Amino acid sequence: MKNKTCRGLLLSFLITGLTVTPCYAAATQNKISDVKSQKQETQSSLDEAQSRIHSLEAKKDNLEAYLTELDDQLSDLSENLSDLQIKSDAKQSELQELEKEAELERELIKEKKKIEQEKEKQRKEEEKEKLKEQ
Repeated sequence: MKNKTCRGLLLSFLITGLTVTPCYAAATQNKISDVKSQKQETQSSLDEAQSRIHSLEAKKDNLEAYLTELDDQLSDLSENLSDLQIKSDAKQSELQELEKEAELERELIKEKKKIEQEKEKQRKEEEKEKLKEQ
């Protein structure tokens, strides 16, 4: 009788285990499906993030190239500005010298006129004296 009771209990546990196992297996299968779905979503998010990263890196490279080009242009413009400043300074000095020369020439012309006026005055006086002598 003991054997029959043990067998009965064993069969009961076995039947109970067999009915619970498919439920547990179904729940585990659902969890596996959920994990796979989450893995696919995570992979999709990762792929999208990597795509954005590649896009941003390409934009970064383009911006760096553009920045380098602008920097080169700025250097060229700075050099041109420096050259123009040097030329402007040289022309300013030349203009000041020309103004000095022009002022000297004006003074020279005034002196020549004074001399001519004095000569003319002297000539007229000489003519007056000659006329008086005659």
